[in-house]
Amino acid sequence: MNLIKGKELSEKMRENIAKEVQEALARGNRPPGLVFIRVGEGADSASYLRSIERQANKAGFNFQKEELSSEISEQDLLAVIEKYNNDSLIDGIICSMPLPKHISERKISSSIRHDKDVEAQHPYNAGKLLLAYADLIPCTPEAVHQLLLDSGYELEGKHCVVLGRSNILGKPVGLLMLQENCTVTYCHSRTRNLPAIASQADILISCMGRAKMVDETYTNPEQIIIDVAINVDENGKLCGDVNFDRVADKVKAITPVPGGVGPVTNAILMQNTMITYKNHLSGNDQQD
Repeated sequence: MNLIKGKELSEKMRENIAKEVQEALARGNRPPGLVFIRVGEGADSASYLRSIERQANKAGFNFQKEELSSEISEQDLLAVIEKYNNDSLIDGIICSMPLPKHISERKISSSIRHDKDVEAQHPYNAGKLLLAYADLIPCTPEAVHQLLLDSGYELEGKHCVVLGRSNILGKPVGLLMLQENCTVTYCHSRTRNLPAIASQADILISCMGRAKMVDETYTNPEQIIIDVAINVDENGKLCGDVNFDRVADKVKAITPVPGGVGPVTNAILMQNTMITYKNHLSGNDQQD
């Protein structure tokens, strides 16, 4: 069994980004601008904010943050986003999810200018991904993609089974695998005979959000498993969808949780910010 860890790849990506920023500054350009909008006081969003702030500052970004009350109205949140939409020093906007129930996540995601949408959730960017010419790709799906490419496994012609069909994980990661000429099967909570289908996969990508759901009945000895989910087990410890202890020695390769996809996801966010930054510097912001 080969363990596919994300640390080495993410460190390499972050080093390249920091180098690009220094080269841009040496040419007299401004630094890349990234803002994180956090609504409410959830522990997950606080941890995410700290991680992104640390990485952005280390890369030399102009990092800003807005920490807003969970009682903020939808209209006021939209006004905050519009402020940064119009800020010429900001290249990327993140709005932490989930949002309070009185705020439409779809409306908020769509309100971020698509050329500043570094999480690639705007319908414009989702449409470009569907048509296979996206420059901004959702961070976690692209992290899965890059991990597989970096690991050196052959993708073309392989059967890829995706467990999950969400707009931010399952659907886009399947599209990326299609672009690599995989044959893709989507499964979800209402799929019949789920273990039987999953066990046929050359590549199994799980993003269902169900702790330790995937056991040995989902696997085969030549399978590569990418565990995208972050869950908490019965002992309060982080785990993925895969029951690692029962599965690891029964497959060809597997990602750990934590330490697999996660580190690369944050590096992709920095990379997406560099894409929007370069587009803005060149005047190629593609605003309609």
